[in-house]
Amino acid sequence: MGKKIKLLYISQATGGVQRHVISVLSKINRDVFDIAGICPPQDLISGVSEGKESFLEAFKRIGVRAYPVVMSREINPVSDIKSFLKVYDIIKRERFDIVHAHSSKAGVLGRIAGRLAGIPAVVYTPHSFPFDRPRRMLLSRSLYAAIEKFAGFFCDKVIAVSEGEKELAVRSGVLPARKIIVIENAVEPVVLNIDSVKKRKEAGVGPEDRVIIFVGRMAPQKAPLDLVSAAEKACRIFPDAKFLLLGDGPLCKKISALIKEKGLSGSVLFLGWRNDARELIAASDIFILPSLWEGCNYSLLDAVAMGKPVITTDVAGVKGVVEDGVNGFIIPKGRPDLLSEAIIKMLKMSRGRLEEMGNNSMAMARKRIPPEGVAKDLEKLYLELIKR
Repeated sequence: MGKKIKLLYISQATGGVQRHVISVLSKINRDVFDIAGICPPQDLISGVSEGKESFLEAFKRIGVRAYPVVMSREINPVSDIKSFLKVYDIIKRERFDIVHAHSSKAGVLGRIAGRLAGIPAVVYTPHSFPFDRPRRMLLSRSLYAAIEKFAGFFCDKVIAVSEGEKELAVRSGVLPARKIIVIENAVEPVVLNIDSVKKRKEAGVGPEDRVIIFVGRMAPQKAPLDLVSAAEKACRIFPDAKFLLLGDGPLCKKISALIKEKGLSGSVLFLGWRNDARELIAASDIFILPSLWEGCNYSLLDAVAMGKPVITTDVAGVKGVVEDGVNGFIIPKGRPDLLSEAIIKMLKMSRGRLEEMGNNSMAMARKRIPPEGVAKDLEKLYLELIKR
C-alpha cells in the first residue's frame, strides 16, 4: 500500500459537532487515511460541566493526534488573526492532503489557511450557517452571510448535514448549488435495555407521569427559556405532565430562576448535564426541541430512532427528520405561545395516537443512512477531490 492520505479535521464548536466528528473519524479507514485534529484546548463555554469529555480527550480516545488552538466563538479580529496564524502554521508544517473544517469559525480559518497553504483539497461542513440566526440584527446576519460567501471561494466542497441546510445556502445566494452536497447526519444504532420505571425514579418522575424531555445546550440557540414559559400553561392543565431539561451552558442560572419564578419547581426538573441522556429519552414519552436554528440535532435523531413523538421548530435541520402531523409537530421558531399549544395538543392525544406517531418516527429513522455509510461517503468524496 502506498503513502497514506493526510487528513486534518478542524473544529471550534463542541456538542453535536464534536459527536459528529468523533463518530465519523472512528469509522474512517485508517489504512488509507492518517488523521489529525485541531480543536479548542478546553470547552470555553460558560456553564459547561467540568466532568464532560473535552474535544481533546475525545480525539485521544479514538487514537487521533490533536493540536489545541484557541478559537473564539464570535468575531474578534485580534484573537482571530492569532488563531489563523496557528492553524496556518500547523497545516503548512504537516503538509496535509485534505483539510476538513467544521463549524463557522473553524470553517473560515481552516478554509482560508488550507487554501493559502496549498492544500490539494479543502472541505467545509457548517453544521448550521451563522447567518441563520433569527434574533441577530439584519446587518449582523448580512455580515455573516458575506463572510460565508467569501470563504466559499477557498474550498472545493461544502457539505450540508440536511437538505434544508443546502436549500438555505442556495436560496440565500451564499453558495452555488454545484458546490454544496448533502451527507446527512447519521442515526446511531439505539439498543437500550433499561428499566424505565427505575430511570424515571432517578430523574424524579413517577411511572404514570407524562414526561416531556429536552436535551441540549442551555444557550439562546436552543431556546430553553421559551420551553419553560410554554410549560407553565401545560402544567396547569395537566398536573401529571413533567418536563425534564438536560444540558448545561450559559443560561443555566436564568433557567433555574425562571422555573422558580413561575412556581414550576415540581413540574419542570432541570437536571443539568447528564451522561445518561439517551436512557432518559428512552424512558420519556415526548421529545421537545424549540431551537431557533439547527444543522441536524443528534438528540433529535436519537429520539426519532427510539420511536418518540416530537415537538420541534421550523429550522433547516428538521427537514427529513420530523414531518408535521406524522411523527410530531413543527411550529414557528421563537413562539412560546404556539409551543405551549403544541404541547397541550399532544398531551390530549390518546396513548394509541402517540404510539402511532412513535412508530412513524422509527420508520423515518430506518430510512436514514447509517454511521458507516456517512464515513464511506466522505471517504469517496476525499478520494475524488484528491484525484482532481
